[in-house]
Formats: sequence, structure tokens, C-alpha cells
Amino acid sequence: MNKVSFPQPRPAVLYNDNNGAVSLTKNTKHNSRVKHISIHHHFMHECIKNREIAIQYILSSENLANVFTKPLKQVAHRHACIMLCLCDDNEGTGGDEGVENTERDEPGGVL
Repeated sequence: MNKVSFPQPRPAVLYNDNNGAVSLTKNTKHNSRVKHISIHHHFMHECIKNREIAIQYILSSENLANVFTKPLKQVAHRHACIMLCLCDDNEGTGGDEGVENTERDEPGGVL
């Protein structure tokens, strides 16, 4: 990012909502249950060792990547859009006053 004049703090933090994956990045000891893991795992260890990246656990409900990878209820979708600065917190709900919460919580929220 330095090449495009957008310097990043080191280490860059990668948030992950999978406890198993987070613990694998912190445990350098290999055992028979993880021997199938590819070379990417070793690359991650090298990046962590060199303090290029840091892996941090985050609750799945707070993982902003979910908006790109999973169908979310409208409330969760709106929260992610606000956190990503895609919409304002002050914007109305799109004229759905009087709609019951059960209808608003359907997957596929709208910006």
C-alpha cells in the first residue's frame, strides 16, 4: 500500500471469527490432525513471525466480511453497511414504518 501512497500500520490486523483457525495461526507446533494443511499455513506463520500481519478473533456477529459472504437479516445487513460507511446511521428505514420487526428481519436487507 505504500506504493500507492496509502501507508498501513504494521502489523496489519486480520479479523477471524473461527477460533480453530485463530489458534492454528498462534500454535507453531504441528500435529497429525493438521498435517493436511497446505503451504499457505506456513506462509501465514511466516507473515505472523515477521510481524507483517496479526490474527485477532472477532465475534461472528461483528465480522463485517459476512455482508459479502452470507445472507444476513436486514438489521445485521444495515449494521454492516453503516460500519462500512456505505449508508448513514441517520437515514430512514426506507419507508417501512408500521412493518413488524419479523418482516424487517428477513434475509437480504436493502441499503
